[in-house]
Amino acid sequence: MRRWFVAMRATARIARRDAVRSRGRTALVVAMVGLPVLVASGGAVLVQSTVLTHQREALNNLGPTAQALVGVSVYGASIEQDPWGWQTIPTGSVHEAPLDAPTAAKRLAQALPAGDRVVPFHLTHVVLAGSAGRYDGEVQTVPGADLAALATSTLVEGAWPRVPGQVSLPDHVAEDLGARVGDELRASIASGDLGPFTVTGITSGPTNSNGTTSDLLTVDGSFDAPGFPNGWYVLGDEPVDWATVGELNRDGIVVTSRAVVLDPPPTPQSVAEVDDVNDPVANGTLAVVAAAIAMGLLEVVLLVGPAFAVGARRAQRQLAVIAAAGGERRTLRQVVLLGGVVIGLAAAAGGAVIGVVGGAVIRQVAVARGSTGFPELRVPWLMIGGFVVLGVLIAVAAAWLPARKAARVDVVAALAGRRAEAYPHPRVPFVGLAFLVLGLAAAVAGAAESTKTLVVVGVVLIQVGVVAASGGLLTLVGRLAPRAGVAGRLAMRDAARQRGRTAPAIAAVIAAVAGVVAAGVYMDSRTADEEAHYHPLAAVGTTLVSFAASDEWGDPLDPPDAAAAQEIERSAALAVGATGSADVVLGRPVAPGVGVIAQVPAEQACQRPDGSIDPTCVDEGSYSLAFGGGGMTSDNVLVDDGTTVDALNLPGAEAASTALRSGKVLVNRRAVWPDGTAHLAILQEGGDSETEPALLVVPAVPTERLGQFDIVLTPEVAHRMGVEALPSGFVLTSAESPTQAAEVAARAAVSGDGARIDVERGYEGQTPLMLWILVIAALVVGLGATGLAMALAAAEFRPDLATLAAVGASPRTRRRVSAAQSAVIVLLGVGLGTMTGLVLGWVLVHSYEGFDGASRLPVTVPWPQVVAILVGVPLVTIVGAYLLTRSRLPVTRRLAT
Repeated sequence: MRRWFVAMRATARIARRDAVRSRGRTALVVAMVGLPVLVASGGAVLVQSTVLTHQREALNNLGPTAQALVGVSVYGASIEQDPWGWQTIPTGSVHEAPLDAPTAAKRLAQALPAGDRVVPFHLTHVVLAGSAGRYDGEVQTVPGADLAALATSTLVEGAWPRVPGQVSLPDHVAEDLGARVGDELRASIASGDLGPFTVTGITSGPTNSNGTTSDLLTVDGSFDAPGFPNGWYVLGDEPVDWATVGELNRDGIVVTSRAVVLDPPPTPQSVAEVDDVNDPVANGTLAVVAAAIAMGLLEVVLLVGPAFAVGARRAQRQLAVIAAAGGERRTLRQVVLLGGVVIGLAAAAGGAVIGVVGGAVIRQVAVARGSTGFPELRVPWLMIGGFVVLGVLIAVAAAWLPARKAARVDVVAALAGRRAEAYPHPRVPFVGLAFLVLGLAAAVAGAAESTKTLVVVGVVLIQVGVVAASGGLLTLVGRLAPRAGVAGRLAMRDAARQRGRTAPAIAAVIAAVAGVVAAGVYMDSRTADEEAHYHPLAAVGTTLVSFAASDEWGDPLDPPDAAAAQEIERSAALAVGATGSADVVLGRPVAPGVGVIAQVPAEQACQRPDGSIDPTCVDEGSYSLAFGGGGMTSDNVLVDDGTTVDALNLPGAEAASTALRSGKVLVNRRAVWPDGTAHLAILQEGGDSETEPALLVVPAVPTERLGQFDIVLTPEVAHRMGVEALPSGFVLTSAESPTQAAEVAARAAVSGDGARIDVERGYEGQTPLMLWILVIAALVVGLGATGLAMALAAAEFRPDLATLAAVGASPRTRRRVSAAQSAVIVLLGVGLGTMTGLVLGWVLVHSYEGFDGASRLPVTVPWPQVVAILVGVPLVTIVGAYLLTRSRLPVTRRLAT
């Protein structure tokens, strides 16, 4: 053991000394390994800091003094809960009625420790209006004597409310309202206006999970609080233990106890299982994320590998001396591998430290600027340690192949200063081909069965197989060298001879381009599917003006009177430059009816006999609502004589308006019966659309995708059915599509009337921009990988350049050689990467369902971006290599070989 330790210490010393001597190469590896660790560590700190732990959020809700916070479960039965009171499950009959307030208060008094007391609180939905804005949310009311003790925030200005009509505001709410201490705010609740409320204090405190503070407080009597409290605070000196929590749980009472939160017991198994069900992470999602991470790490390994290969090449004489002194092949491997350990550890540790500090600084700056998105600084040390280990493993993996090659050095040739190439194993390309075939089989099978885990395994195997086979491709390229010119011959020969340096660079380009092309194919296919299933509410450029269906309390609103509606129409039309207008009238049955339905014949129903959904009947209308929206099921019923349909100007509008003028109704094509009629009915509260008796049978015309409307009735048919015509807005047409500024002006013009403006602009996706970003990413990786390979090859290629200078080669020859070397790397990498990416994209697209959930995604290829990668990346790389290479050829001594 001692002998092994001494040997390892000696090899580690050699590795450290070599890293210090080769500062440029070491800096390159440190940057490549440290950067991912830095980004991951900083990101982990920021992400973790955005989410409060259950313990911290529970303590924030309890404030500084409360022993517990309790409430009555909605289940009305015995329950079990987690230690923090967030998750509960019923253990008794859920049909039991919840405890009433007096009974709950009595049970609390019986179960709580002697000396503790309960203080009820209420939450009331309030609208507060200030000089700069409005607050629409909840205000907590508590007894005035206990308000200061129950506040969870710190009073930074003013005083706590003491009498009804006073309120304290969190600092961010006060800023939004433009309110200061002493200002008056207009307050209103669902039952009416409450008059002015005086701001007595401004608070600052911890935030909860949605990034806002809950300390917006006033005292009892400010509102007409309901008789049943929203909960109770427990005040006193005695803690509420886990046994007391369990006792209250048996009465259906949920408890958040300070003592339990600070020393939590294990979560009951039944509650933990519910947590797992409520917050699942699909195996397919995990597999996709894992594959993306694995491919990213493979890219880093491929980019870093050539640096270790060149380092081992330059240390060849030193390794030969060790071998001549009796060193074994294992010792030579250890020297190179320990170089990876030394550099990887320094890079990963440095990246982790900088990442943690950087994340903390970013969070602090964000908090100082008023952000509530980072409520608590949390450093996941275990995760950070994992990143450090991963960084070391990346460096070791990058050094593994160069280490194996260095162990096969020709000692005599190296000591004599001659080139001695250790050729890679000839079976490696065949192993890569085997991986490629297996990956294709797994990916295709997974796509056919929609098994995402199998798809991901296949994708990773394909990538690894292509990378492993790239070395064999270099051998084939080397055989073409005699047929090329001087520059091409030298470049091809050097690439084939220095496979340890060139193959990883080509593999890095292959991996990057394949990933970019596959992602582009998937994104373009997803976008094409979404665009195909996008159904506009009206023709592009049409302005839709809708009346508010409900107020801020959720209560239904009556349409504005004729004069107010005319003023809304005039204001909106003037703002958008409208040239035409049509009324929108919804059809709603008189209560107890809840909607108009068109019954579908059994043979045309969407449900197939095997229980599946017919893809042709999915998504037959728009998912958007421009009119109505008051929670009624009849927002899809339009009453029209053809005028509104003409104004909507959707495909088939002319034929549809003609049918309406002839007295026919418009329904979905499946609702047209074989005799050309529609069976219309009124769906009653709690009724079944399939069994509701038909009220009227009228001639009908099939239509599809009339915006949000599935049924269009003529005024005569609506009257015969007893359907109320409810004015809901206007359709404004114009010669040109309104500009964004005109749309904003229209919204401002009608905002005081509670109307809403929507301008139909067609499908708007961000995919083209994202695809061009992917092209830029491919260009950066291609330039980076090629540049690294060229920089590392510069010193090794100097003897060949010296030979060219000696035989009288022109100065431009060096530039042509550099351009040819980059061409070998980038043309092979981009070509193979593009083909691999198209295959991977096809597999990914076929493994996902379409937007309708009942069909596969269509495969579309973003050809402009693919061509840009195929042409642009090689062109920029080759031209860059030609222009950035010095033309002067070095004249140096070269030993004969």
